[in-house]
Amino acid sequence: MSYRTLLFAVLIQAVMRASSELCPHDLSGDFYGYYDDNEKMCVSLHEIEYTDFTSSYTAAMHKCYKAVYGNVKGFLGNDSTYGLPKHIIKKLQSYSGMHLLNGMRIARKLLIYSDYKVFNVVARFTNGTDIFIPVRRTGSETFAVKDYFLGISEEQVSLRLYKRVNEYPYCMKTEITHLGLGNSYMRPCDIIEADLVLCEVEPLIHCTPVTDEGSSLVKKCECPKKYAGRFCEQRIDYASHFDFVTPMIYSAAVGSAVAILVACGFFIFRQYKKWIQQRQALKAKNKMKQAARMPTPVVVAPFYVRRRDKRASALKKA
Repeated sequence: MSYRTLLFAVLIQAVMRASSELCPHDLSGDFYGYYDDNEKMCVSLHEIEYTDFTSSYTAAMHKCYKAVYGNVKGFLGNDSTYGLPKHIIKKLQSYSGMHLLNGMRIARKLLIYSDYKVFNVVARFTNGTDIFIPVRRTGSETFAVKDYFLGISEEQVSLRLYKRVNEYPYCMKTEITHLGLGNSYMRPCDIIEADLVLCEVEPLIHCTPVTDEGSSLVKKCECPKKYAGRFCEQRIDYASHFDFVTPMIYSAAVGSAVAILVACGFFIFRQYKKWIQQRQALKAKNKMKQAARMPTPVVVAPFYVRRRDKRASALKKA
């Protein structure tokens, strides 16, 4: 096999591998996104809606779940683009003046040393992944995030990560400018305000795209028998025929259980009633025994001594 043939085969495999990953933005123009080959995740851009939630972080979580059944994407990079593709940066430029919410939160501070020169913060992503970010003191009132680019100023690190420990967790948002992404700001998650969010979800491996009857530009998912939902993300139990034996067995088991419980309750009631009767009889018997042990009272009749009448005795002598 020649070198050109081998190179052509590798390119074909790469194209097939990339094209085989189906994402929500491949099905409809309502989603604007890309496939992150490093993270193996589908990413799409959405506006945050505040219909039922006041917190930006909670509203963003709800938006990502409602739109693509995914999570809020957290980004931590070494440059101002956070590793986003150029067409996403260009799309963000149309939202100049707004803020993009970061799915990464600063959960808590950890390992504070006695000299307060070095400590770690725990950064938590929405998928449950935690990373430890070292923070070191560079001056009397300034700190620096070592080896990581958060896009935040040293003043924010000093005032929030170091001093205001009771406001954890912290959420982050990045300003959008006409050039792309700008500075980042850190606020407590319950008061932070943002406008846009990046949602991530795993590739739609159970979806077979088919053309919608109403529009040839819109595609929808055709799901296998064991999956349902807009993107075939929900696994369901499937039975090819009606199972009438299982409900009968279940009903019989439930009926038997109820009958056993009723019988046990009746038996316990009878035993309790019998025990009460025995206890009352024992009390009566004890009272009779106690009365028999007591001595019989002796009743002494009262008597009177009549005084001798002196007059009567004198008459008798006469």
